[in-house]
Amino acid sequence: MNASMRVMDFAAEVAASRRGVRGADVFRFSVSALRIVGLVCALQFAVSTADAVPLVIDDFSEPDPIDNTIPSNDIFVIEFINNDPTLIQQDEASILGGQRDVLVDVVGTPGNVSATGEIGEGQFVFNSANPGSVVSLQYDGVDADVQPDLDDALDLGGEDGFDLTQEGHQKGIRISFLTFDAGPEEDSVPIDIVMTGPGGASAQLPAGTEISESAPTQTYTFSSFVLSGGFSFTAVTSITIIINSPGTQADVDFVMTEIAVVPEPSVTALCLSGAMAIGMRVLHARRRRRMTSANVGKRGTLGRNSSQGFPWGMA
Repeated sequence: MNASMRVMDFAAEVAASRRGVRGADVFRFSVSALRIVGLVCALQFAVSTADAVPLVIDDFSEPDPIDNTIPSNDIFVIEFINNDPTLIQQDEASILGGQRDVLVDVVGTPGNVSATGEIGEGQFVFNSANPGSVVSLQYDGVDADVQPDLDDALDLGGEDGFDLTQEGHQKGIRISFLTFDAGPEEDSVPIDIVMTGPGGASAQLPAGTEISESAPTQTYTFSSFVLSGGFSFTAVTSITIIINSPGTQADVDFVMTEIAVVPEPSVTALCLSGAMAIGMRVLHARRRRRMTSANVGKRGTLGRNSSQGFPWGMA
């Protein structure tokens, strides 16, 4: 980022020092500056992304293939004869902490089919009807949660917790959706992300945070969380994502594809703004060069056509 800023500043200083230059020189200089900034941005982006590759918490790639037998640990149907809430666990090394705990809780008395779901092969597919259901995904290490509770093992990363920032490179949690339906007459659904740390420290999203139907995939930056008890994102012992709490909205359906910790896109934004500024200068210089060439051509033509040999045909 610093290298990109220095190059952009240098280009601006040189441009300012050459304000007296016109025509082709300005155009050539602007194109050269744009190329330099583009090259530096590409190199800087490559370095920054190498240092800050998104950390996948869960891509729902397991189980693969999905087990179509009933009962199973990856397909569930909650109806009036089933256990409510329903707990689905998956132990897999590719999941952060080695285990995914999913708890689906129908708020009220389950109907004939109140909630259904399928987890695996890259997707968490969830569908619900009346009454509403709360969906919780927890990553807290390998433990022996017993239905109907999440036991909060608080063992993600051991006693000292897990560094979600990856030495300062990661800046937020991104939850990706393929589709999201908030239900009839609704366009958003409540979401909370709760994290714990050693000694009772915790962090959670501000009250009122929601998933929007129009843009369900969002990055929740660490700076947006409310912290307590000296919580640090470098020492996280559990992550719990809660969708549709307190479960008052019915007919919520979604397909979730990934939960990941991601870097800030600031380098890309900076380079784009710098390139746009210099690009505008290139267009301005090109326009002025064309206008200058057109004016010179007109003068030359008028001068040659003068019968008295005077410029502009004047006698």
